Amino acid sequence: MQSILWRLKAVPRKPISFVFILGLLWVFVAIFGTAFWVAYNHSYRGAIKYAIASNEVTANLVAHMIFEHQRGVTGIILSYKRRFSFIEGVKEKDIKKVRRHLRELTEEKDTGIDEAFITDRDGLLWADFPVHAATHGKNFSELEWYQEVDKGWKPYVSSLFRREPTGDLVVVICAPILDQKDHVIGILGIFQKTAFLRGVIDEIGVRTHARITVTDQEGHIICSNGFKELSFEKELIRHPIFSSVKEFREKGRKPIQIEDPKSKDVRYVAFAPVGEMGWLTIIDQDRNGVLKSVSPFLIQQGIIALLTFLLASIFLIYFRRVIWLEAANRELEAFASSASHDLRTPLLGIKGLSDMLHNKYSHLLDGKGQQFLSVIQKSSQNMLCLIEDLFAFSRFEVQEINQSNIDMERVARTVFDEMKSIIPSHNVALSIKTLPAAYGDEVMVRHLFSNLFSNAIKFSKLKDNASVEISARAGRSQNLYYVRDNGVGFDMRYADKLFRPFQRLHNRDEFEGTGVGLAIVQRIIQRHGGRLWAEGKVNEGATFYFTLPKARPKISKKPRRATRKGGRGVR
Repeated sequence: MQSILWRLKAVPRKPISFVFILGLLWVFVAIFGTAFWVAYNHSYRGAIKYAIASNEVTANLVAHMIFEHQRGVTGIILSYKRRFSFIEGVKEKDIKKVRRHLRELTEEKDTGIDEAFITDRDGLLWADFPVHAATHGKNFSELEWYQEVDKGWKPYVSSLFRREPTGDLVVVICAPILDQKDHVIGILGIFQKTAFLRGVIDEIGVRTHARITVTDQEGHIICSNGFKELSFEKELIRHPIFSSVKEFREKGRKPIQIEDPKSKDVRYVAFAPVGEMGWLTIIDQDRNGVLKSVSPFLIQQGIIALLTFLLASIFLIYFRRVIWLEAANRELEAFASSASHDLRTPLLGIKGLSDMLHNKYSHLLDGKGQQFLSVIQKSSQNMLCLIEDLFAFSRFEVQEINQSNIDMERVARTVFDEMKSIIPSHNVALSIKTLPAAYGDEVMVRHLFSNLFSNAIKFSKLKDNASVEISARAGRSQNLYYVRDNGVGFDMRYADKLFRPFQRLHNRDEFEGTGVGLAIVQRIIQRHGGRLWAEGKVNEGATFYFTLPKARPKISKKPRRATRKGGRGVR
């Protein structure tokens, strides 16, 4: 064998020629360049379609947000104009009384209201806040917003115009003031600065290379994340392509690309009307913007061409999936925590105020009033319970498991005694048979028993001899436990709905609850690698089975014997 190897080594080898190396390099560049060129052309065309579709979604989102915000401001104005004291003040032209309401209106948060005013039916201004004496008695009947309100005496959001005497650009949101006989006695309006509306777009948090613009009925730029070269914040400036967009809109067509009349560049356009206000959201993007949006995909295509399409794509899809799932879990956890806090605070306020109203002023309410108050108390309590259950449901998905041996019989009896002390009116007998120890997270297992016992007590409360039984059977690697009650049971045809969140098989008025408890039980069992199922019959009770890992044997540490030789052993 060694002789053969020696002969192979002895054979003279021809050096690799420089031409051969250049040939391999040329083939590699040709293949890579062709693949990249095909990917580039395919990606660019696809990017245009994707950019237009994405811009349409963004345009509808921005239009919806602007419309909902302005509708909210309009709703606030409508609520003020329906106040009895406000209507009386307008009828009597009591400036002090009216200004008090106007001051409150300007102090409303997140509305952008800069000034509130009142005109008579003919458009003469006689009250405002903050007070501008120079505008008192000014006739607004020639302005667009008054003429639009005068047509049908309905609320209206105006186009952009310059306010006097300040000279800043504003829009007017106004509504007619009606007396008890539905006669028009004046107009309530507010001035809203465009700077506030620009903040609405920023709050949406849309990340795009496109230019997002909101225009009024005449095409004037109200707010935009582009046009930095134009002073649209101080001057009335029309959107360069508004006329073309308007023409497409009147024909019922959606523009794909429009030539900018000034720069002669091709712009890829999407637009959406802002409700019924007459405003328009326009999103346009040039070719450079399209290339910026597609550049990550082009880089990915180049890597795929270099490392082979199949293996690289599988790796990238898997890697992106893992990152997306991790990010989604973090966002869900943060959302659950934020939502539970943000929603719980106002609900606690509602519940506290309704309880105070019930304790101190219930004698002043008639039967209908007390019924309405009871509905508020019950609904707020149900919502608080639902928030707590949702938070627990999301928490058990990411909570770290601290596993140890669990005395299941002790935990089950402790949880049941705690529940009996909370619900003393339900006379339920508990029968606990010998339960083998399990291996898992004791805190989660306590929640598991709490939900199962709560479910059993709730659905057996109508029985005179209500009982709950818990037993178990040891297995090789897992123990089988079950909780059985003699309550109303359920139809086995709907057994698959038991463990889905918010799925209820019984009426909420008959049996309280949020429909999340059994979903929490299933999530805890899944985290422990077990199984969960249920059996039952209508009016004959239900049995819930679940498995958990067996308890692990304790490893006793034997003391080390002392060595006779060497003298370093421990006795």
